[in-house]
Amino acid sequence: MIVWGGGFVDSDDAALVGLSTGGLYNPIDDTWRALPLEGAPAGSLGHTAVWTGREMLVWGGHDSVAVYLSRGGRFDPAAGRWRPIAHRGAPLGRWLHQSVWTGNEMIVWGGTNEGAIPPFQDGPLITGGRYDLRSNSWRLTTTTGAPEPRWGFSTVWSGRSMIVWGGASADGSRLLDTGGRYDPKADRWIPTTTQDAPLARTGHSAVWTGSEMIVWGGFNSGVLRSGGRYVLDNSADADGDGFTVCGGDCNDGNRRVSPLGLDIPGNRLDENCDGIVSCDPTIGGRSHFAQMMCVVVECQRLAASGAITRGACLTAASGAR
Repeated sequence: MIVWGGGFVDSDDAALVGLSTGGLYNPIDDTWRALPLEGAPAGSLGHTAVWTGREMLVWGGHDSVAVYLSRGGRFDPAAGRWRPIAHRGAPLGRWLHQSVWTGNEMIVWGGTNEGAIPPFQDGPLITGGRYDLRSNSWRLTTTTGAPEPRWGFSTVWSGRSMIVWGGASADGSRLLDTGGRYDPKADRWIPTTTQDAPLARTGHSAVWTGSEMIVWGGFNSGVLRSGGRYVLDNSADADGDGFTVCGGDCNDGNRRVSPLGLDIPGNRLDENCDGIVSCDPTIGGRSHFAQMMCVVVECQRLAASGAITRGACLTAASGAR
């Protein structure tokens, strides 16, 4: 487990103080190690963090001098070092936003850049961005059809879309039972239905099961002990891998292919449904040597992440040709 950032209220001047420290917890031997300070992002609270399978990505937040950050960092626990996340093209600085990891991108949405406590005046945002890990670059998310500005909402990644739900309105006067589904491939928002939705709330939790979003708890005139299950579709899981087509399975006739699939390089399959065929041999102009090097390098990366051994990856890649 990696912990980073956060903050406290200074008792002398009641100012928010953001921290740039953190630690790694090893549950096997029940020990902590401090994260390095060199290269770490500016101390912040109200930021988000996602795990890519190899690195922790930290972005946004509120620092100690009331600046809303549009910067972040990448921490690699294997190498024990920080690297910066690109600032150019990033969304507007903010805190109390939400982020999800899609398998190849971090999507950031919502949050506020006005005021320290609710209500946030006009601060809550309907903007967001998509951070591409491979190219270290940003693209903004469309605001067309986006849910209304809010804070205290939840997000999950379905394997195909980011689902936003609940929270409080910008001025804090209304709790919401509305939301939206953001499809990064189409750069499009689709509203979530309000039919049979749970009671409007903020401060709740949500998880994705592989076929539905479960929402539970939160606050509405008191602490809630209720929730709801949001189903994207009722279609069958034809290949039994735990994902339906509407749940993100891009090939429901192959158990190896799903949003959690391992993408073997060079086999012409998009096994993790991220829209990218790893080391696609059909790309024109690539020599046989360049194709082989692509497979070797990608297998080394997968081996380093612990997903598969280098030998098993190369064997699977060669067997597919």
